[in-house]
Amino acid sequence: MLALRDDPATAYRRVEFDARIEGSNGTGLTRLCLEKAISEIGQARSITDRTLRGEALGRAGSALLALIDGVAPDNPLRRPLLSFYGGLRAQVLAAIAAPDATRLEQVERDLTDVLALL
Repeated sequence: MLALRDDPATAYRRVEFDARIEGSNGTGLTRLCLEKAISEIGQARSITDRTLRGEALGRAGSALLALIDGVAPDNPLRRPLLSFYGGLRAQVLAAIAAPDATRLEQVERDLTDVLALL
């Protein structure tokens, strides 16, 4: 909690994110996680500081993990979705250690395409 108190921008983003979660249904939560992942990847692509870039990619990875965890067990597309989101998450997390702008751009496009379908 102290970290949030020291950085007002982070605190405001967190409060906004929490409020959006509170007011969302299944599709809304999926949209929220996709938007968060896309935003963090976009931010990471513009950051030159390795630590800050890694933090943004870590947040994107967390949003993708939430998507993975949120796929309903009875969803007929469960296996392909788990594979898709898991593969994208692996690429995002790999980019923490070895940044790859082309890979991140493709992940961002893939997530944007999925978001457009909702």
